[in-house]
Amino acid sequence: MSPEPGTERAKVQALKLRTPIYRFVEHVPDRAVFYGILMLLTLTAIPRGTVDPWWEAMFECAVFALFALSICGYAPGGAWRFKAGRMLMPLALLVVFAFMQSTRIGHGSAIAAVRGVRWTISADPFETFRFALKMSAIVITGLLLLRHTTTWKRLVILLFVLIGIGVASALFGLFKPYWTHDGHGSILIAPSQDGYGQFANRNHFALLMEMTLGPVLGLALWSKAKHLHLACYLFAAGLLSASILLTSSRGGIISLLGQLIFLVLLSGSARDPRRPAASRNLIISEKWHLDSALISRLSLVALLFVSVGVIVYQVSGDSAVKRLGSITSELRPDLEHPRTKVRRQEIWRATWQMIKAHPVAGVGFGAYGTAITKYHDSAGNWIPQQAHNDYLELVASGGLIGTALGACFLVAFVKSARESLTTTRGMRRGMTLGALAGLFAAAVHSFVDFGLHVTVNALVFTALIVLAVAKVEEEGRKYRVRSEHAPSVC
Repeated sequence: MSPEPGTERAKVQALKLRTPIYRFVEHVPDRAVFYGILMLLTLTAIPRGTVDPWWEAMFECAVFALFALSICGYAPGGAWRFKAGRMLMPLALLVVFAFMQSTRIGHGSAIAAVRGVRWTISADPFETFRFALKMSAIVITGLLLLRHTTTWKRLVILLFVLIGIGVASALFGLFKPYWTHDGHGSILIAPSQDGYGQFANRNHFALLMEMTLGPVLGLALWSKAKHLHLACYLFAAGLLSASILLTSSRGGIISLLGQLIFLVLLSGSARDPRRPAASRNLIISEKWHLDSALISRLSLVALLFVSVGVIVYQVSGDSAVKRLGSITSELRPDLEHPRTKVRRQEIWRATWQMIKAHPVAGVGFGAYGTAITKYHDSAGNWIPQQAHNDYLELVASGGLIGTALGACFLVAFVKSARESLTTTRGMRRGMTLGALAGLFAAAVHSFVDFGLHVTVNALVFTALIVLAVAKVEEEGRKYRVRSEHAPSVC
């Protein structure tokens, strides 16, 4: 029970709160957690996007340590508040469900009981347990970002850290061929011939470029940037888009086009909240209001992408065009090698059979590669480890329970993002729209790939969510980020 104001006990407590020790305990952990998350976000992009098990273990340990530091830092001032992460509650429940999938709950059969093997929901309990640990680290990262991104300055720092990761990765991908001539690989360079940059898969690199391109375009279109800053934004946008085209990733190119269409549509519907509709008859015209400056920037961005596309085509030839033309081959029956079953339509068909066999609780998150062998009728030369469609894999791995939790999070996020979009302006609106564009590109790409399984891509995706839903209020000439979000619908 707190003491009454004006009493001797209240004065002593107020004096205690102003002591240097209390200020150290209160502020130092707060800054350490925020900048620790940013450092961790940067470091995970270096070792092939953090896909090796030992790198993933180091990442998870670092996140759990920062979480403990965050809780300890708020102990003197009262309970650590979870209100900032209420939107993430469905994902937290998804982690709990994954742990339940990996838990042994009984004997599956008499033979299994004799051998001491107990039955689990997951087809591979160990991989499901690993998924639960990694997913919990991702969710905690989002919670810490929401909790400790408390000022406008920190929000801007987070934005430019994301852009810096994308630009640095793009430059590394462009210049890597000039200093690598062997195929052995290293901590930075993947040995796979299908890789690009520090990634072993070109599609995963393209996904990182798409997500970081969104905030750059948001700043270029909606911030009141001067000519020098605008030129820097356009240069970064050209570099990132060129990297996507150079990967020749079919999903990356399609997602890039979808991202541009998404931005154009949002640019027309994003009306300034300070400009009220004059009358009911003018609602449509006010809603689709476009000023001359925005039209000019849209034209400039369109010209930039056309120029980049022409230059990339002249430099790299028509490899991207050929790969786009090969999309139809993914849909035709494989007459030459009918038993290979390596194309997406065949993987999706086998995945659908697995979904029908396990509709409620799924086969376990992370256990797709083990469970698909029963339904993937092929010669056995290659067994898919992922569904190459994150939505199908979610349904297959989590069943109706996991799908419902994912849908709850999506509805809660859309509600918060819509509220943020309708109450912000200027650079803050550019952040929101750019983050939404990056998330939309990732959502499109996830229809044909599994890039969000890579740690750095999952972290960048989480950071974009924070940029999109953080509420910013204007107080004079300063901004403050509130950690209050729309409650979850579940």
